[in-house]
Amino acid sequence: MNKSSVKRFTTFVKITGVSIILILMVCFWGNASTQRSSLQMSIDRGIEVYLQELKSENVESRQRAVLGLIQAKPEPEDVVPSLLQALKDPNNGVRGNAALALGRVGVASSEVVDALAALASEDNHSGVRLNAIGAIGKLQQVSPSH
Repeated sequence: MNKSSVKRFTTFVKITGVSIILILMVCFWGNASTQRSSLQMSIDRGIEVYLQELKSENVESRQRAVLGLIQAKPEPEDVVPSLLQALKDPNNGVRGNAALALGRVGVASSEVVDALAALASEDNHSGVRLNAIGAIGKLQQVSPSH
């Protein structure tokens, strides 16, 4: 190999090396974006499953669903109507956890605050009343006007 060939080979390696690095960077960033999209899709599917489980006849399924919604941190518009309905559940665990979930979702609408206030004053289970009061307290931190 003469000096000219070595120089051309070295230039090729440098260009190829940079190209490989750029390709790897694009692949890595592309995969990270894809992974984030897949994760969000999984979370969205999970939320849909929880919302369906809230309608189950099985008490344990409804309780798991409310706890799952608390942990999933969904968009308020996706879950508030279902959580308001869960406040009327015959099971005190579902009602109490639905109150907690509404406090964590953070929507201080008059409908939510009124439903929680009614639960806090009228429910026959002290744990449910305490959760409703706690949820109202959280909502007042988010929106002090209520």
